[in-house]
Formats: sequence, C-alpha cells, structure tokens
Amino acid sequence: MSQAAEAVTREEFDSVKLAIERLEGRVDHLTDRVDHLTGRVDHLTERVEHLEERVDHLTERVDHLTERVDHLTARVDHLTERVDHLTIRVEVLANDLHHLTGRVADVAEDLIVFRDDMNTFREDVYARFDKMDARFDRLEKAVADGNAALMSAVLKLAPSA
Repeated sequence: MSQAAEAVTREEFDSVKLAIERLEGRVDHLTDRVDHLTGRVDHLTERVEHLEERVDHLTERVDHLTERVDHLTARVDHLTERVDHLTIRVEVLANDLHHLTGRVADVAEDLIVFRDDMNTFREDVYARFDKMDARFDRLEKAVADGNAALMSAVLKLAPSA
C-alpha cells in the first residue's frame, strides 16, 4: 500500500473515530438531561402527592365543617320554634337567623367553588403530566435515534467479512 493510500485510510479512520467520540458525547449529554428531567418529574410527583394529601385533609375539614353547619342548622330550627312563642325577642332572633342563614349559604357556596377549583387544578396537573410523558417519550426516541446512529457508524467501521 502506498503512503498516500495509507494516509487517506488513516484520515478516514481518524474522521470516523472523531464522529464516534462526538456521538458518545451527545449520548452522554442526553443521558444527563434525561436523568435531570427524571429527577424533576420525581420531584413534581412528590409535590403533587403532597398537595393531594393536603387537599384530602382540607376535604376532611370541609366535611367536618359541613357536619357542624348541619348541627347548627338543626339548633337554629329548634330556636325558631321557641322564638315563635316569644314576643319581644322574635324580631331580634329572626334577624340573627337571617344573617346566619346568609353566612351558611355563603360558606356552602365557597365550599362548592373550592371543590370545583380543586377538580380543575387536579385536571390541570394530570394534563401537565400527560404533556411531560409525551416530552419524555420524544427524549427517549431522540436517545434511541442517537444510539441507532452510533451503532450504524460503528457497523460501517467494522471490516466486511
């Protein structure tokens, strides 16, 4: 083999070697990014689970308050029967009951809005998870494509039998 042919072969070998090293670097970089993204997704998952626990706790508190409101409403009904028999205190108690009923209705409306907001939030979080899953799938495909390209380059280097 001539020196010129040997130099060309060496240059081709060095060029392929450099291409492989670059691909390895890209694969390492993508692996680091996937690891980082995985950590972020894990952290977000923990935060969502924590939030769900807090929402569950708040729901229990809301249920307890609802029971208290029901109990309070029963007491108010009993007072209403007694107030019917009183003369002077009837107007005062009627105003108090009207005010309390308005507050109870406001609390009930606030609780309904809160539950609706939490459902919307939960749907938003699940939608975000779906988007993250899709992005992760694209990243995995990119890494797989990089691996396939690397394997193709390596196979081109292998001498034919």
